[in-house]
Formats: sequence, structure tokens, C-alpha cells
Amino acid sequence: MHEQILSRSQAVCLFVLFTLGTGLIHSEGTHLYQDGWIATLGGLIMAIPLIVLYTRLLTLFPGKNGAEMLRLCFGRVLGGFLTILFCLYALYTAAHALRTLSDYIQISSIPETLQYLMIFALAILSLYGVRSGVRTLGQWSIYILPLVVLVVAGTCIIGITDMDFHNLLPMFQAPPKDLIQGSFNALSSPFGETVLFLFVFDTFKPKKEPSRALYIALAITAALFMLSTLRNILILGPVAISHTLYPGYSSVRILSAGNFLTRFEALVSVNLILAGFIKICVGVFAASRALSTLLGIPVSSKALNVPLIFATAALSLWIYRTSLEAEHIYAVYPYFVLPLQLGIPALMWLVGEFRYRRRSSHKPGLTGGRNTQTPNELTDSPSQITSRTL
Repeated sequence: MHEQILSRSQAVCLFVLFTLGTGLIHSEGTHLYQDGWIATLGGLIMAIPLIVLYTRLLTLFPGKNGAEMLRLCFGRVLGGFLTILFCLYALYTAAHALRTLSDYIQISSIPETLQYLMIFALAILSLYGVRSGVRTLGQWSIYILPLVVLVVAGTCIIGITDMDFHNLLPMFQAPPKDLIQGSFNALSSPFGETVLFLFVFDTFKPKKEPSRALYIALAITAALFMLSTLRNILILGPVAISHTLYPGYSSVRILSAGNFLTRFEALVSVNLILAGFIKICVGVFAASRALSTLLGIPVSSKALNVPLIFATAALSLWIYRTSLEAEHIYAVYPYFVLPLQLGIPALMWLVGEFRYRRRSSHKPGLTGGRNTQTPNELTDSPSQITSRTL
């Protein structure tokens, strides 16, 4: 039994904040003008099968993290190689979140601060979060998520007087190919990145089904993303939003409640920083658990946290030098990560279902051929299954 157990509410809040991490900073589909919300909605709809797939894997392999699932499905050699790939992907996800967060703080607030110092400060803060453990992050997320929801909903209500609903018209002006591509981009980042929770949610309470928690989290995430996207389009307009680097920050910056309450962008910045911090911590935490399982180190060990955090910081400075390079990376990113987000998990699901049904057919029980095997028996050894049968 793991010492750090996540409750359902902690898992929901952690999942939502991770997904919002960099998604609220760079709104997807801004190049589609007034049809950007359609791409966001398409990405949310496409994310539903992914979440169903991930929850099924957590059900088929209860108490196992992603690295252990890979080893059970593909063997020690191939499973170890795939674990290394997921470890690198987790580090890249954390590094990208770290770089995005440092760029946002530097551009919006303190442009004269050296980026090296900003990344170092965020890395030290993230190190503290990772070493505190996933349970601490989950408890902390419970208090942070209501603040995020309050700020998003509050800015939407305050901004009603500045909204022009004609900014949504005419609809479906973007070519279908561009809408599909925008939805696919929204699927790969941030929704597809939730595959990393396969390496985290083995700490979920065993008596609670993970599916309900993930479905609730996806619903909350969908509502927050749609509110934020529609708010930005209605306030800024389709042309302005396509030329804005940080639409959420720019749209809230012009809001005011009367003549005495302004500067709401400070609250938005706090939300983005807190959600980005969670994404960095979860990425490094997933990489640490994957590498610990591969090396035979106890997953509760914190020995790998420091080197992985500094590797993340170094990678964040290396992934791109200019915004033009970042645009090229974003253009090809979905195609490179698709095998990790969908291909390999789908193969794991097929192998897991085959193993489960095969062992179920060898254990008919008292009701003939009816399946009496529980999902927990999927990962038991043949000797354990034989002893229970006898």
C-alpha cells in the first residue's frame, strides 16, 4: 500500500489544474478568429475517448503505475524502452510548462529580469512541490481550484458589459481542415498530456473507481476552457485575439468594475502561475516514478527529484530560442506525441483485455463459464491464481 493516497476530490483538483496549466496561457485556435471556440470544443469532444481509455487501464491494472503496466504488457526489454520514452515525454512536458510560465512572467510583468534567474526560481519552487509528494499537491489543489473557478467566472460576469456577441459571427468561416487541425492540436495539448496520470494515479484509493473522478475533472476542465475562450473572443474580437500572445491576460486587462476596481490581470496571473506550477510538479513526479520503477528504486524515494528538476530546467532553456522556433515545434508536436498519448495506451488496453478475458475463461467458478475474476487478479502470478482456484 502506498503511503501517499489520493482521495477522489484531490485527484479531480490535481487533474483540472494540470490540464489548465499552460492551456489558459496560450489559448488554442486563436488563428481561427471567431471559430477558435469550435476548435476548443472539438478538442474536448475528442478527449472523451482518451479519458475512457485511461480510466480502463487504471481499472485493468489496479495499484500499478504506468511503468509497471508497460512491463506487464510488453515485457522487461520493450517495456523498459517504452518507459524511457514516457520518462522523456514527462520531462519535456514539465520543461515546456516551465519555459511557458517563465516567458509569461517575464513578458507580462518583469521584462528586465534574466530568464535564467526566473527559471531557476521556478525550478526551486517546483522541487519543493515534488519532494512534498503527490498527496500534498492534491491537498493544496483543493484550495487552489476554487480560486481559479472564481476568477474565471468572476471575470466573465464583470466583462459582460465589454462583450460584443457579434464577435462570434459569422460562424464556421474557417475551412473544415483548419477546424479539424485546431481540434487535434487542442487534443494533443493539454488533454493528451493527461496520459502522464497513469504514472501518478496508482496512488488512488483502491476502493474508489478512478473513472468517476476523471469524468468529473474533464467536465470541470471543459467548462473552464469554454468560458475562458468565449470570454476572450467576445471581449477582444476575432482580429485582435489572433494577434495577441496572451489572450486571457489581454482580455481581462481592460476590465473594470466601476471606477474603483481594476487590474484584474493580477488575479489571472496568479491563477496561471499556480496552475503552471502544478503541471511542472506532476510532469517531474511522473518522470521520477517511471525512472524509479525502471531502476528498481522504491517509488517513494526522493533521490531522483533533484537531478530531474535541474534536467527539466536545462531542457526548458534548450527546447527553443525564439518564438518562431516555438511555432515550428507546436506545428509538429501533435504528430510526435500521438503514439505516446493514444497508440501505446491503446495497445496496452488490448493486451490487458486479452489477458483479463483469457484468465477469466480459465476460471469458470460456480456459474459455469461466467466471469468471476476481479480486475485485481489481472496482475497476479499463475501460482497465486492456481492456489485460489484450488
